[in-house]
Amino acid sequence: MVFWDVIKYKIEDLQHDHYLSQVKEREEYYKNHVEEALKKDSECFEKGGDKVDCSAAMRIAAGERNRRMLEIK
Repeated sequence: MVFWDVIKYKIEDLQHDHYLSQVKEREEYYKNHVEEALKKDSECFEKGGDKVDCSAAMRIAAGERNRRMLEIK
């Protein structure tokens, strides 16, 4: 019985480590894409786009990021 308990805890540890690594990857992915979207938004303003145009571009970029995040899961 003790052997199986050890195996069970090892499996749970591995699952937890895998979960944490996935969370870290998602956070890094999201962080990078948020920075990219903010850069594009500021470029939109620099090119003379008004707030509505730039916000629309930002929403489109955010929607694309969300779609990709769902694919990763």
